[in-house]
Parts: sequence; C-alpha cells; structure tokens
Amino acid sequence: MQLTQQLVQLTQQLVQATQQLVQLTQQLVEFQRVELQASHRKQSRIRPVKQLSEKNVSLLFSFTK
Repeated sequence: MQLTQQLVQLTQQLVQATQQLVQLTQQLVEFQRVELQASHRKQSRIRPVKQLSEKNVSLLFSFTK
C-alpha cells in the first residue's frame, strides 16, 4: 500500500513537472515568435536605409567626377 501511495505521489509530481514543461515550452515558442517578428521588422527597416545610403554614395561619386 505504501509503495502504491509513493507511486501515486511521484506520478502526480511527474504530471505537475510535465505541465510546467509545457508552459515553459509555450512561453519559449511565444518568445521566439516575437523575436522573429522583431528581426523581420529590423531587416525591413534596415534595407531601405541601406538602399538610400548606396544612392547617396553614387550621387556623391557622380558629383565628384
């Protein structure tokens, strides 16, 4: 009987630990999704600036020729 109670307690602890793991995994997935969106936003912001600076450089060279 005592072994059965221990088994029940350990199983309950395992269930709780598994639920925590699920929650942490969901948080991790959400965090990575947010990070991915932020990196896409950064890239889309950087790209026009890069194009702009290349235009400015080519304009600069055209004036110095």
